[in-house]
Amino acid sequence: MFAVFKTIILLGFIFLSQINFSQSVYEPVDTASAAFVSDFLNDLNVRYNEKVKKIKHSFKGKKKKLLLNIYREQHEQLIDKFKSGILYGDRSMNDYLNRIADTIIASNPTLAGQKVRLYFSRIPETNAFDIGDGIIIVDLRLLEILDTEAQLAGVISHELSHYFLHHSDKTFEKRADFLLSDKYRKKMKAIRRKRYGKYEMFQDLIKKFLYYGSHYSRKFESEADSAGLHLMTHTRYNPTEMIRAYMHLYDYENRSSDSLSISFLRKIFSVEGKTLKDAVFRAENSPKTKYQNDHTFFDKDSIKDHPDLKVRISALKRLARQWHLQDKNGKTFLADSACFRRLKKIAAYESIYNYYILKKYGKGLYQTILLWQDRPDDGFYENMFCRFVLKLYEAKNNMSLSRYIPGGSSPDNVKSKRVFINLMNKLSLEDWKNLAVSCRKRLEKIDKTK
Repeated sequence: MFAVFKTIILLGFIFLSQINFSQSVYEPVDTASAAFVSDFLNDLNVRYNEKVKKIKHSFKGKKKKLLLNIYREQHEQLIDKFKSGILYGDRSMNDYLNRIADTIIASNPTLAGQKVRLYFSRIPETNAFDIGDGIIIVDLRLLEILDTEAQLAGVISHELSHYFLHHSDKTFEKRADFLLSDKYRKKMKAIRRKRYGKYEMFQDLIKKFLYYGSHYSRKFESEADSAGLHLMTHTRYNPTEMIRAYMHLYDYENRSSDSLSISFLRKIFSVEGKTLKDAVFRAENSPKTKYQNDHTFFDKDSIKDHPDLKVRISALKRLARQWHLQDKNGKTFLADSACFRRLKKIAAYESIYNYYILKKYGKGLYQTILLWQDRPDDGFYENMFCRFVLKLYEAKNNMSLSRYIPGGSSPDNVKSKRVFINLMNKLSLEDWKNLAVSCRKRLEKIDKTK
């Protein structure tokens, strides 16, 4: 969860009044009001205080003290992040999520009385997560890849299962046990006594700590999958739609590696008849990247929080056969089909806009190009392309492009991403300047037609 939040630094939402979207019929969703943020933080504080009382009642000694410190730090970080406005404050959007959750809870009597609240987030990912204490966050962009409300209900059922099975609490307790263990304390004493090699020993200890936590995280994900499917069987939703949601996620994560059109790239990056050289459009790999260096220390699969989606889909299909769910009919929409379709329609636009206000200019430009090439007449994407280019030109001019674009492309990246990263790094300052001049002219033209 914190890995998701770590890179999110907002300036606020003053950008809304500064960006002109007049060429497109789309207007970004209004930002969260001060009243919404205040109400949300008050609810967060109430839930935190209830958690503190529970810990004081359930634990003693060092473990109680450590858990209180862990939860306090988590709570303070959450307050800082949520104050920055990553949640949508639109009541109708969040009410829609909660109606789906209420439908699932009402269909499962054992869950009665649970105080759960769901919110859409501006994080431009296809994810949902339980932050503990009954608050579940759903990235709006997830709706880009889902087809039905029942698929969204399947994702929500998974996150509800995390909460009802107390996975967040158990993860903190397991890690507290690790930090209080004799093995950990002895290792730390040994590190302190060492005159040389302290850093390497500490790395090894952190590695074990991460693997230890990830083992339980992967186990909890599998438990939440099966429990979520079980919750779905008691609703009027078609339970196999949960499996279809996972299949859409898998297809999205493994989409065509060469989906980026080179001819479209040439068109949008060539200005005033100046054609870029073929070399800038090649999918080359950097001989040595940060990603590769990291993997000399971390084993990629061992620190995955989630099991492989293909494995999870297979497990759910086995359960569906055992429970004869393939023969069970059900609804694909229950709460509000019109609301789902409206949110799905704006999800792609909002994700691009959110990249901009989150200052993720490199990722935003890449996603904009991918969507723009499929909708070449949509003025929104041309507008945002120019906005991202101007920000990246500014970074290039200030020698800070690496803040937004990796210095080299990993061979693990899909071909399209390698092409994009190499293009960004091979454009000269003069190329960027020419592109920026062209983009300013295009934006001025858009402004005049307002």
